[in-house]
Amino acid sequence: MDLVYLLPMLVCSPCLGLGALFVPKVRQALLRQFFSWPPRLPRAAQGRVWFHSASVGEMALALRLARALEARRPGLETVLTTNTPTALAMAQAQGQPVFYKPFDFSLFASLLLGRLQPNLLVLVETELWPNLTRVVSRKIPMVLVNGRLSDQHFESYRKFRFLFAPLLGRISRILAGDATSAQRFGALGAKVELLGNLKWGSTAAPDPVLVQRLREQLGLQPDEFVFVAGSLQPEELAVLVPAGLKMAQGHPKFRALLVPRHPDKRAEFVAQSQALGVELSLTSQGSCLGAQWVLADQMGLLTALYSLASFVFVGGSFCNRGGQNMIEPVGLGKPTVVGPYTANFAEPVALLSAAQGLAVVQDADALVALSQSPSALESLGSNGLHRLQREEGAWTRTIEVLDEVLGPLV
Repeated sequence: MDLVYLLPMLVCSPCLGLGALFVPKVRQALLRQFFSWPPRLPRAAQGRVWFHSASVGEMALALRLARALEARRPGLETVLTTNTPTALAMAQAQGQPVFYKPFDFSLFASLLLGRLQPNLLVLVETELWPNLTRVVSRKIPMVLVNGRLSDQHFESYRKFRFLFAPLLGRISRILAGDATSAQRFGALGAKVELLGNLKWGSTAAPDPVLVQRLREQLGLQPDEFVFVAGSLQPEELAVLVPAGLKMAQGHPKFRALLVPRHPDKRAEFVAQSQALGVELSLTSQGSCLGAQWVLADQMGLLTALYSLASFVFVGGSFCNRGGQNMIEPVGLGKPTVVGPYTANFAEPVALLSAAQGLAVVQDADALVALSQSPSALESLGSNGLHRLQREEGAWTRTIEVLDEVLGPLV
């Protein structure tokens, strides 16, 4: 695999060099992939578990798993790696040791393993890297949790089955998060266990101190109708701003809290909102007292803001991005809606919709109509929460599996 990586890299090296000189994002990505290394950690007396997750959604799950395993095994240490700055910042904000995973060269994988000195590697969802898997599996066991294979990943893996089938065979336990993914792992020759989606039964309670701080910063009152739109892409404002303006006509004490998927796109959100006739107050700039439209342009606020909501829209679903995780607001008992583009979350959308615990809306008018029915909102929130509570067994069983694998090692 090193040669497969190296040849295209050599061909593209002039472009990469120019990008590193003149494009800050390219330069930062190269620094993360090749020059950002953790220190050598001392061997942990009670054992150490290494969690690797791709980005923010997976990191939130990894953090909860790490805390749960630490509570089950006093003295156990955990360390995390990720691919993105936003996920790194999330873990750092919670005081967890976290580092970037370097590029998937064999040498880099060996060096990283030697520096972290773990007893177990836990991969979250679809983080399958050929060299990392090969190098690590020779030294310690690996477990894939909440395993998921999207349509795109499955097609790629099936085309290169000769490569990915042996890779999957190196993983000690593959715990699938849904039936479709379990079938797909099996079709690739893997031994797989279907435990259920961890995100369904693992909604984290928001930090009460942060919730209170945001309540004060926003000046929220108990009788206000708070519309929270989370994990948004800028292009979704074309639907949400007109919908919000219509909602305000039916709710005199209307507040809209917009949470971008990528906070560094704040300028795009501000510009597009202005073009649609709305001025945004930014949480990063301090007090938002009385502001009807607020952009939460800081990391780590989403769960707390969901907890303050009267009505939730989950983004990435009014544009063709496949949707984002709707489990969190549903698990908080909030009436939650998504748009029509939810391919990445097809199974939870189908399951929650069938239980009338999630609404899929096609346009702004449908969103507004639902917001004007208090009884429909109450039923939506209650039904969704009750449906998720039936899925809590997946979380308990996953912790048990990790404890089983770790048991003989420390």
